[in-house]
Parts: sequence; C-alpha cells; structure tokens
Amino acid sequence: MSARDLTVTGGSTGISASMDDMQRAAGVLSRSAADVGAVAGHAVRDGLSVLDLADELAAPVEFGRAEAAVVTATVRLGVVTAEVEAIAAALAAAATAYRGTESAIAGGWSLVRSNAAYAAGFATRVAIANVATAATVAALTPPGQVTIAAAAWWATHGGPAHAAKWLHDHPDAVRALSEVASRSAGRISQMIAVAPGFVDGLIGMPPPGPDVPGFPSEPPWPHDTPSLARLALALGAPLGLLRPTDVRVRPSRGRVPAPANGPTDLSDLFARTDAQSDPRPGHIRIERVATGSGHAYIVEIPATQDWSPRAGSMPTDLTTNVTGMAARRSAMERAVADALARVPGLKRGDPIMLVGYSQGGITAAGLASDPAFRRKYSVKSIVSVGAPIADFPIPRDVRVLAVEHDRDVVPNLDGADNPDRTHWTTVTRRLPRTGDGAAGAHAAAKYARTIDMIRRSPPPAVAAWLAANAGFFGGGKSTSFDFTPTRVPAGSPGSPSLAAGAPSESGSDEPAGRRPTPRPRPYPGDRRASSR
Repeated sequence: MSARDLTVTGGSTGISASMDDMQRAAGVLSRSAADVGAVAGHAVRDGLSVLDLADELAAPVEFGRAEAAVVTATVRLGVVTAEVEAIAAALAAAATAYRGTESAIAGGWSLVRSNAAYAAGFATRVAIANVATAATVAALTPPGQVTIAAAAWWATHGGPAHAAKWLHDHPDAVRALSEVASRSAGRISQMIAVAPGFVDGLIGMPPPGPDVPGFPSEPPWPHDTPSLARLALALGAPLGLLRPTDVRVRPSRGRVPAPANGPTDLSDLFARTDAQSDPRPGHIRIERVATGSGHAYIVEIPATQDWSPRAGSMPTDLTTNVTGMAARRSAMERAVADALARVPGLKRGDPIMLVGYSQGGITAAGLASDPAFRRKYSVKSIVSVGAPIADFPIPRDVRVLAVEHDRDVVPNLDGADNPDRTHWTTVTRRLPRTGDGAAGAHAAAKYARTIDMIRRSPPPAVAAWLAANAGFFGGGKSTSFDFTPTRVPAGSPGSPSLAAGAPSESGSDEPAGRRPTPRPRPYPGDRRASSR
C-alpha cells in the first residue's frame, strides 16, 4: 500500500484551479499595467510642470537633458505597460482557450458516443422485433410447443430454486462473477454513460440536443443517469417496487458510544460514520463540536443496509439509493433534515459537515445540492466515501472531498468521473487484484485503510481541504445527538404527514420538494464540462 496508488483530481491542485489561477494572474497583471500607465501619466505631468521657460533660458543644455529624460522615461513606461497588458491578455486567452478546447472535445466525443449508443439501441429494437416474430412462428410448430411445455414444467417444479441452490453451492462461481465485475468497474461506468442513448434508440425516441429545434432542454424521455433512475421508479411503482413512503425520525440513545471529543483526522471521522451503519437499523448521529468561535456540527449518515427492491421499515435501502440518484429528495434526506431540526441550540449560520459512506454519500450530496436545505442550514463541506455523486450539482461554496476505489463498482454507477473543480477534490486509489471481487473493493474496511493512507501522507489538494475545514477537526468537546429513521407507509395513522406538528422536512420521498435536476450533460459520462 503506497501513496503512489493514489490519484487526485480537482481541488486546489486540479486543472480548474490552474485555470482559475491563470485568470486571477491575468487580472493582477492587467491592474498592474493600469498602475504603470497611471505612473507614466503622472511622470509626464509632474516632470513637465517643473520645467518652465525661465529654466530653458537660464540653462538650455540642462533643460534639454531633463526634458529628454522625461520623454525617455515616459516611453519606457508605455512600453512596459503594453508588455504587461499583452501578457495579461495572453494568460486570459490561454485559460479561455483551454476551457473552450476542453468543451469542444467533450461535445465532439458526446456526438460520437450518443450516436453510437442510439444506433445500438435502434438495432436492438429491430432485433427484438425479429426475434419475437420468429419466436411466435416457432411456437406454433410441434418442437416449439414441446420447448414451451418443458420451460413451464421447469419453472413450476422448482427450477429457479434449483438455480439459486446451485449458485449457493458454488461460491467459487459467484466469486468469479464478482471479480469480473470488479475488474470491469470502468467498463461498467462507460456502459452506464451510454445507457440513456441506448434507451432512446430502443424505445424509438430521438436523442436530445441543445440545438435541435422543437425539443425541450430537459426532455421527458431518458437522456442521463438521473432520468434513467426516474424511469426505474416509474416502472417499479406498479409492481410495488421502489415505492416512496413517509419517514419518521425518533431520538435514540444510539448503539455506538458517544465520543467525548470531536474527530481530529479523516480516519477518526470515517470510523465514527461507518459505525452508524453497524447496528440495524442505521442511526443518524449529529455531533456538536466546540470550536474557538462557537460550535461546528458533523452529520454522520449510515450506508445501505437493505438491498431489497421493496421498501421495508428501514430507509437505508435500495429505494433510497434509486430515489437519491433520480434527483428526488429521498427518505434519508428527509430523515437527516428532520434530525437537524430537532438538535437543540443549532443556529442558522452554524457550520455543518455532511459525511457518508455509500448511500450516506449519496444522501450528503443530495442535501448539499438542495437550495432549500442550504437556505436553512449552512453546509460548508461534505465527505463522500465510495458513492456515485458526479451528477449532483453541488455549489462552489461547499467543499467536497470524495474518496473512491478504481475497482469499486458503486461509485461508477453514475457513469462518470467526478468533475475537476476547485471546490471538489477526488482521491482515487488503484487497488491490487486480490480476488475479493466487487464486495471487497467496496468494503468499508478497505476504505478505512485507504483513508488512513491519505491521513498519513495527505496530497496537497487534501491538505488544502483539511486546512479549509480545520474547525471540524479541532478535537473540541463533543455532544452527540442520535436519531433512528423508520419508514412509515404513506397515509398510515403513524405517518408524519398526518401527525400534528410534524416537522416540515418529514413526508414522502415524492417529486415535491426535490432538489433541482442537474442540467443535461454535454455528453454521457463527462460531467467535467457541465455547469456546477
């Protein structure tokens, strides 16, 4: 395990920061040129004011020399002014040209990938139609009827159960599939990136384009990862899957001992956050940490605990994952907002850090992207570990630290790299092939080792992030507030939406109150050129 296995993008050392530095330098030089020009003007005015006709008559030689010196100095200052202005213009043009070139490349790659994906989807639709026609014809023949009867007998005489038992009895096969998924995490990300274009071709809808007249900029058909997640919600609802519910938050003692002092480093912070996912159901812990100027609040959000597509009693489930990725306020986002509303002494303007692993990272990014939530709470930073958050429009005044593994499928589920932004630092660790597959690459214990590596030798961008968030890591006296979130069927007698005096953040994870949907990306899989 070596720091050489870490790759850092964005933050204070990212490309965006370099372009910002060039723009700032251009501004400084331009102002300096103006100052030099002003000096030249003063030199001419003041220099000539001391030279009058009497001096010229009394000492013509000295007068001529002085006048020549003033003119020479003025000319030189003018040359310096022009040179500084030229350098400033060149720097500004270079930064603008780089960003423009990057955007143009992204747009061209967008066209290639979108058209290829659309063609593949269209070809699949034609193939399905042909196969369906051929299957219908074959089903009318005696061999086809025998095949159908055999398949029906297999399905009704425990065939699926036998298949499941075979997988259970052959863990090596399951591990092999998991290892393939882990090795192919990057390819899975690319497949997800082109999925919207493929779906467009499959269902026969035109791919959206910013310059296509008559087409909305935010079309109702699938065109990016959030819209695919919304499609999954729409298709699952009639089957009773991924259905939204109300959520109720109750104060609890928490099963994890409350610390006496706040965290002092990243490893300490992640250990506290990961501990909230250990008990079932998961807990939300809000730590109030004393600082030199008041208090800072750290919100520790649990990870996924239930992968069933049916919403159960715990909101730490698959429904929350899909709802969050669909740009809707999920049950866990509502639960965190409700929990914060119950913390005594929390004042508007008190700095807040949101921390989450896996689903917790999705929830943190969703809340940080919600203007209504930010108007009520002063979110200064978020820490996301092993979560797909590239699609979230997190504003520039929220400092993001994202930690990911290259072979972890989960942070690749949004089909893109995190954007290179000054406020957004991403640390990716290259994992060795250990044979522990996709589950191992996403394991909290492995992320804990990665974060410890970062703690022992923080890259410059991470060091800058830590310096900007030093108030959260002072180790001051800590007071913990623990809450247990529970799903409540919408409209039931115990539903918060029907309870008197329920906090406004409670309610169903329906479209109402959702965070703004991200603008369509320049091309599937590249948020770097998107507006943040």
